[in-house]
Amino acid sequence: MKTFFLWISLIITPLVLFSQIKTNNDTIDFFNKSNLSQYNISIQTNKAEITGVLVLKDTNNTILGTVINEFGINAFDFIYQKDKQSLKLIDVISFIDKWYIKKVLRDDLEFMFSSNRKEDKTREMTRQDDGTIVVKNKKYDIIYTLTPFIEQIEQEKDEID
Repeated sequence: MKTFFLWISLIITPLVLFSQIKTNNDTIDFFNKSNLSQYNISIQTNKAEITGVLVLKDTNNTILGTVINEFGINAFDFIYQKDKQSLKLIDVISFIDKWYIKKVLRDDLEFMFSSNRKEDKTREMTRQDDGTIVVKNKKYDIIYTLTPFIEQIEQEKDEID
């Protein structure tokens, strides 16, 4: 009888654990019909802030992105592969080019672009009424704010009409 209960508990325990993993499939669309988007981006930490422009291009299976600061200097580029749900940082500016900073940045961007985000206790993503996308990394107290360009908002309104 003990072995029966042991086997039952071994079968039921994983089912209970996996059933409690929630996914956040609230889709936040970054692109219009042209598959090209531009955002004002702000990455805020307790000690520093990076502001600039985020340009995104959606291809069949990848999202190409670049962040350019207000002086026209390329902060970093990235490629996000949708099928693998992985992101690779490219040409990272020197003060960000530390393995521990790149790991957090990569993980946050992967969370941002992932189509099947699992509920994460350390990250949350919201879209405000004006189209602004806010991603918060609670563990490291980093806030990513993506505000669409005015022209892009007007173009999307024209597409709806």
